[in-house]
Amino acid sequence: MAISVNTNLSALTAARILTNTNDSLDKTQKRVSSGFTIADAFDNGAIYAIAQNVRSDLSGISAVNGQLGGGLGAIQVANTAVNSISNKMADMRKTLTQLADGNVAGDTRTQLELQYSEQMQSLVNFAHAADYNGTNLVSNGTNYSIIRDALGNQLAITAVATQVVAAFSALSIAVTGGFTSAASMLNQTLSFATAESNIGTALNRIGVLNMRLSDQIRYNEGIEDAFKAGLSSLIDADLTVESATLTSLQIKQQLSSQSLSIANQRPQILLSLFGG
Repeated sequence: MAISVNTNLSALTAARILTNTNDSLDKTQKRVSSGFTIADAFDNGAIYAIAQNVRSDLSGISAVNGQLGGGLGAIQVANTAVNSISNKMADMRKTLTQLADGNVAGDTRTQLELQYSEQMQSLVNFAHAADYNGTNLVSNGTNYSIIRDALGNQLAITAVATQVVAAFSALSIAVTGGFTSAASMLNQTLSFATAESNIGTALNRIGVLNMRLSDQIRYNEGIEDAFKAGLSSLIDADLTVESATLTSLQIKQQLSSQSLSIANQRPQILLSLFGG
């Protein structure tokens, strides 16, 4: 190869190789620092656009599960309240059985009647306190819908206030008329058994709602995991490979720099031809 002070082809080649190596090194360092092979539209506009759409879908699914979690909270509060009502009714059954005994009279009967009245008030208090973020499925008969997926489809939430009110109505019959009024509560059509049946229905409906929302949340979480896996395959960098590539390019950069330095020194050979 001819030596010229005007055109140093060896230096041009070495400079081009060094430039390409620096570009590759910059891209690799970007992948290592960001963890993505496609960190922005400059890397690959089409793939990045798809990734952004997937991220948007993930955001929607996350928001849906947040709303479903709120609905689940209201149902769990309702379950606590109705379960407390059911447990308290067991105490009321004991008090009512004592009142139905004709041998109970005088101050003992008065105290038992007061006890039954207080127990009844506890039931009412449980129902009114079953509020979760403004929603009360126990004392408010308003049904509502909650979003269940990122497409805007709805899931119906049914209140149990109708059953609870019916139970309270059956339990609120006066027991102050002697043992016969208490006994009638135990054996008449509108009776303690009616109240137990209504509360049992309320508990069953709450259990069904809890299962429905929990299943929907688990389903959405499965979809979310699938989206994340797809997104990862699109844009995530293999850091093991990138680390090895980074080391290789750093060595190549050093060698290219040395090669360019050597190539730039070649025209100096001309000086020896002129005794310089």
